[in-house]
Amino acid sequence: MELLTDEQRALFVSGGRLDDYDVLKPIGKGKFSVVYKASRGGQSVALKKISIFDLMDARAREKTLKEVRLVQSVSHPHIIQYVDAFLDQKELYIAFEWAEAGDLKRQIRKANEKRVRFDERTIWRYFTQLCAAILHLHRARIMHRDLKPANIFLTLQGEVKVGDLGLGRHLSENTLEAHSKVGTPLYMSPEVLRGEGYDWKSDVWSLGCILYELAMMRSPFKSEGLNLYGLFQKISKGDYEPVSSVYSEHLRRLVTRMTSLSASERPTMEEVWNACQTRPSTATLTERTEKKTRVATPEKQQVEKEAEPKLSRRSPPKTSEDPATISSPAADDEDARSQRLAEATMETLYERLKLLRCDTVLSTRLSRQHFASESRYLPTTYASSFERFKDMMRVAKRLLELTGASADDLARLADDQAPLTLVQTLLVIAERHGVSNIGHLSAPSLTSGVGLDVCTLLDALSQQALEVSGLCRTLPQYPVERVETVDGEDAMEADGEESEDGSNDSTMSTPFEDDTTGMDARWLVVRECLAKEEDGEDNGGVLYSHVDAAAWRREVERMSRVLTERWRHAQRARPAERSWHTRLETIQLHADAVVSNHTETVTQLQLLREKRGQERETMERLETRLQRQYESTQRAFQTLQERLADAQSDANQRQTRVHEGLVHLREVETALSSTSERVQSANAQLTDNAKLLQLKTSLRRLQEENDALSINTEVLRRQVFHQQLTR
Repeated sequence: MELLTDEQRALFVSGGRLDDYDVLKPIGKGKFSVVYKASRGGQSVALKKISIFDLMDARAREKTLKEVRLVQSVSHPHIIQYVDAFLDQKELYIAFEWAEAGDLKRQIRKANEKRVRFDERTIWRYFTQLCAAILHLHRARIMHRDLKPANIFLTLQGEVKVGDLGLGRHLSENTLEAHSKVGTPLYMSPEVLRGEGYDWKSDVWSLGCILYELAMMRSPFKSEGLNLYGLFQKISKGDYEPVSSVYSEHLRRLVTRMTSLSASERPTMEEVWNACQTRPSTATLTERTEKKTRVATPEKQQVEKEAEPKLSRRSPPKTSEDPATISSPAADDEDARSQRLAEATMETLYERLKLLRCDTVLSTRLSRQHFASESRYLPTTYASSFERFKDMMRVAKRLLELTGASADDLARLADDQAPLTLVQTLLVIAERHGVSNIGHLSAPSLTSGVGLDVCTLLDALSQQALEVSGLCRTLPQYPVERVETVDGEDAMEADGEESEDGSNDSTMSTPFEDDTTGMDARWLVVRECLAKEEDGEDNGGVLYSHVDAAAWRREVERMSRVLTERWRHAQRARPAERSWHTRLETIQLHADAVVSNHTETVTQLQLLREKRGQERETMERLETRLQRQYESTQRAFQTLQERLADAQSDANQRQTRVHEGLVHLREVETALSSTSERVQSANAQLTDNAKLLQLKTSLRRLQEENDALSINTEVLRRQVFHQQLTR
């Protein structure tokens, strides 16, 4: 226990001890584990012992404990029930429910020995229970990943129990696919064999193979003398014998759909479950059953006490690369476009949800990527199962409430229902309350709680809520401050005429000296005419002049009087009270007279000046005190900034190396794939035993002919001998 973390120790808080169990006999063995039949308090259990648990490293130990977490979190009538887990003498023990009739593989083998088939009613009864278990796992976002007859168990009452979650994997709400190649080759989907990412449809493929095996009494891709390379080729091509026509079209069509080479063409578990519910009636199946002379009914076979079946439980998987470290394939253009649309929609949705105060119902802070992107934009603790879907439902219910949905409608969206049912109900209620443009949305895609469909739904709901509440739906139009402008120097010709190609307003402060009045420098707001390049682009950068400075000065002196007159004319054309230029000029002209004729004003100004000086000194003292007080904090902040810059630089360098490593890895993988294909091709030639079988057949035929020839020779010899004697 000292090797475990606190979280890992919590798995065994309520665990028992080995002394609580009577271990009867071993029934299965793996590389690092042994499964025993045991009993505790009169209850039979399957007790799995993992022998080298204390010798594993932390990563391998965590992978082993993954099975404990999975079985503890799952409870279903058709899943092998977790009973207990504990550590004893540094060995891990896991106790499971005992299935008396053994596994489905054993039942199929017995039926083959008796040369009988399962009737279709029995097939549907078993397969429906199996689908119920897998559907429950998928709704809990758990992939089994090793479905096969050896991992499906039966009771004496004919109940099906799915077991061995050792290779199962729990996917977070935002994980769409896995990449690790696990499972049994005969039941692996094509995408798993190719090393591509796979999802729930991989379990559907395995179920399709099991349904085929229940009907045909053999795996669809198994044949005599087939090596591993040949098996992979058959699976990749979907090469198998069709299901016998003695079974209904409904069953045969379902097998074909579930074993489709393209994962997108396979049905979901919801659709498979619906197909089980709409299977042919008993009367129809009875007509087919009467045509058969012998039918296998596995649940009626008695359990042989002297030959207990092995549960074929697999040992924990070897330490391997974490699937999370394997890069997923690049998304295609359609996925990238959908992601961009989702992010753009989420930008607008973010502002609307803030305006409607819907962010207060969330369990975490609303972000601009909340419903658009993966969980990497959220804290790690937030990416738990169904959290994003729950957030989507909270926001949707709040928006429906704002649109005027009744309490009865909101009560229909209770959290105790299946996600797919909740989404379907939500769409119906939303359409009834006038929410448009959601008829094309897919209910299954909304159950993930993230993506384009989720953003589209919430955006439509928020728009309807804004219309009902009467809040502002458009961005505010801010008033533009009016700026008084005059034509700049570049807009003038030498003769004083205005040019007509001026454009693009900007402001520039230019000192201007009035030769006629002797006034101080003034600031003018001018309208510049920006020259255009020949290609029509704005030349908005710094303008470098190549005009001689002396010539430029002479031109300025020549145009000064014209510009001054034009500026004064513009000043007179405007109301004086609206021009700060006029007010400034008036103050400057009369300032001396005002000050000289008002002694009290001078005194007040002096007092104000002294007061402002005292306040400035006080502020300087406070500033000095604050600087001393926070000097260490400033130094620490600067140090942290430097460390952050160093860390960012180091991270950039590491990212560059990672990128280079990934490129090199891709090249190595390509070379490895090419080499593997050549090796497999050579292996196929080396291990192809077709010629050997042909030679054995020919040799056997020669031996038979030789034996016949020997007999004929002996008969002829005896006949010749008798003929010689009679002479």
